[in-house]
Amino acid sequence: MRRPPYRRVRHLSAGLTLACAALLPAVALAATVSAREVSAQAFPDAAPSSVGIDPAALEALADRVQSYLDQDQIVGAELLVIKDRTTVLHRVFGHRDREADVEMTPETIFNIRSMTKPLTGAAVQMLIDDGLVALPDPVSKHLPGFDGDGSREITVEQLLTHRGGLPVTVLSRIDQYEDLQAMAAAVGARGPQHEPGSQFWYSDPGTDVLGALVEKVSAMPLHEFWRERLFEPLGMRDSFVPLDPDDERWPRLASSYIGRAGSWHPFWTPDKGPLYPFAWGSQTVYSTPRDYARFLALWMDGGVVAGSDRRILSSEAVERTLTPVSEATGMGTTRRMPTGFEGLEAFYGQLAVLWAPSLDAEPEVVGHSGSDGTFAWAWPDRDLMVLYFTQSRGGTSGLALERWIDELLVNPRSEGAGDAAGREELETLYAEIAGEYEADFGGLRDTVVRVFLAAGRPVIDLGRGRIVELRDPDPEGLWRFALDDRTALSFDRDASGRIVALRVNEGSWRFEAPRVGVEIEAGQDLESLRRYVGTYRIEEMDADIEVVIQNGRLTLDKSNLPVKTPADRFELLPPDEEGRWVYRINERLSASFAEGEDGTVEVLNVYEGDALAAIGRRSEREDSLLPELGELMELRDAAASAVRVARLGGLSAHGEVEMSQSGERGQVHWWFVGRDRSRTEMQLGGGGIVEVLGPDGAALRRFDDVETHSGAALDQARTNQPLFLFADWREVFSEVEVVGRERIAEREAWIVRGVLGEAPPIEYAVDAETGDVLRSETVLVTRVGELPMVTSYGDFRDVGPADGGLRLPHRITSRTRLGGEVIVQLEEIATGQELAPSLFELDSEGAPRARPE
Repeated sequence: MRRPPYRRVRHLSAGLTLACAALLPAVALAATVSAREVSAQAFPDAAPSSVGIDPAALEALADRVQSYLDQDQIVGAELLVIKDRTTVLHRVFGHRDREADVEMTPETIFNIRSMTKPLTGAAVQMLIDDGLVALPDPVSKHLPGFDGDGSREITVEQLLTHRGGLPVTVLSRIDQYEDLQAMAAAVGARGPQHEPGSQFWYSDPGTDVLGALVEKVSAMPLHEFWRERLFEPLGMRDSFVPLDPDDERWPRLASSYIGRAGSWHPFWTPDKGPLYPFAWGSQTVYSTPRDYARFLALWMDGGVVAGSDRRILSSEAVERTLTPVSEATGMGTTRRMPTGFEGLEAFYGQLAVLWAPSLDAEPEVVGHSGSDGTFAWAWPDRDLMVLYFTQSRGGTSGLALERWIDELLVNPRSEGAGDAAGREELETLYAEIAGEYEADFGGLRDTVVRVFLAAGRPVIDLGRGRIVELRDPDPEGLWRFALDDRTALSFDRDASGRIVALRVNEGSWRFEAPRVGVEIEAGQDLESLRRYVGTYRIEEMDADIEVVIQNGRLTLDKSNLPVKTPADRFELLPPDEEGRWVYRINERLSASFAEGEDGTVEVLNVYEGDALAAIGRRSEREDSLLPELGELMELRDAAASAVRVARLGGLSAHGEVEMSQSGERGQVHWWFVGRDRSRTEMQLGGGGIVEVLGPDGAALRRFDDVETHSGAALDQARTNQPLFLFADWREVFSEVEVVGRERIAEREAWIVRGVLGEAPPIEYAVDAETGDVLRSETVLVTRVGELPMVTSYGDFRDVGPADGGLRLPHRITSRTRLGGEVIVQLEEIATGQELAPSLFELDSEGAPRARPE
């Protein structure tokens, strides 16, 4: 059996620390006492050198956090480093409340979100120690709401390990349930999303159910159980669930922000009162870095309260918690959780994140994070703890900081004379690669990306608040992303050695972004390329590949293919000796051409490696060519669309909405006047969402949170207005073109790509026979970043006058990776309505006005 890491730390605390203390000078000796005694003194300050920490390394770590603030990746932060139970670094950065100009102060109390989960896990372990609960227990043994066919077999152990099959969330609003027992009953009634025990699937409801179990078995409210059994014994005086605004700790609560660099918005401030209506098992606890360090010390001391002989967790409970069970994946995905710790991967035990070389290895790091930007890590073997708390939901600075903790504190590298020379060479490289590059591929279409230095290290700004740190180049010249080494940058030089382009390398793909102001010569004879230009039909795919000339190179346009590829167009390098034209962005892919008896190019062969992947035969058929945009607009009768929309007058629509991820059902209501005014309301469980587009702009109210749209979000709100589908796109888009064709549910469809202002491009699939829009694809602009979204339209019905109405979709299904499907089924659409102007107005604070009765 693997030894849990705390056992070695306790041995170190009791033996080696005291033995080494005798060798230290008197000043250091006074500061170096047993780990338990020091922890009881709340981690007193100590000189870093007295515990073997390089002060320069700590300053470099603080500089890194300062760089995140300078780049606006965070609003504020508190950083605490504890070595041998003494504080060697404690800094604050930025604001506690930016709008009120309140600076961050030490011992600010943060919403720690999912860092609550280990607290719930500890509570369950206590009940197991008490003999009141057992790991194999079906949850239904303790909670009757789980005594249904789908949920009856889910066990306590499965919930502790996120293997219960429950969904990511069941909530549509924060005050949806009366209490924790009602929430748990709803989770049980909904049942699992995956077969229980079959896989790791991070689930907030699973931990909320465990919180309800703690309440039921202990006959205590969850927050009282935490206070009595955990917080008070550990001296965690600043850890609590803020339910009472009169609590003396309330003024120290940090405001909570959501967004990204350049776009942070407060979604909760202390003056609004409690954020949560009651304690949940998955979140709701607020704490300070120093308080949470006391909780980490509990695990490092094997379940014993520091500074005493009081045991509140058995050694078996600690071992259960800190034994890896599954590979940790991100929320709502099977993709591995990223980490900056070199040589380690993230695993999950029983409500604890564990970093280890492999699943069967002993963890080297234990901890957890919270989605509002709080992180806690402990290295038991090193008696080291690092806590980094922000209130910046949507940022990734904590993940980036892992790399620097690893390089500066855990695995520091001493620099010799040769290293100094190498450092000078690196700094020269940093200066050479810094600059702006024009990207036009994947999610970076028409984007200028910027490489620059932050705190002396290279980073790349990918736009829309996405700033990624780079590792130094490897022997192959690849600058890998710090948090995802599957993606790397490389840089091309011209004959003079000047850097002329950046390449993004992902596996075998290499996407090029020329440096701003640099023209890259193709070096090919354009006249000799024209004989290959044309349309090549691939019968087995029922689709065409267009061969065109782009940037002076022969190019394959694959946008019509039913198989999605990382790009639509692929430029080719000049043919090699075997007549293969290799793709510029992927050397594994190539093409060749074959001539007919008369010397005319007739066949296109496409290869993946040495395997022939497709054969295209040259076609001049009229139906294989893309239509002109004007033809498509004529098919859609776009010229008359403005008149048709005007004839509808005020329009109201009502129906049902279903959220597949949470299982919530509710009502949806829409009101429109023309294409520039709309109001959408979704009622879910008594609360809801309101979005307004009107003469004052656009805004979204999500329960109590208000977001006023601007820039890209405002432009996207205009394209999301349902009647925008019926616009003459030549008049409303700044850029629009027909880019391909597809078959969708046995229907031939033309793909139209449009750009409006700052909004991401949107692609419509237009039925080639009826002109109906069957589908749209875009990237949804949100406070927390960008989410690819696909929307399907169906159940078309005629609405309005028989001689001039519109065919409106009555079933609309939107899909995003995180949110799952949102299905709207409209049952009633009325035209010619007299609608109050205030429906589409914003109030003085930029929020949607209340709907008039």
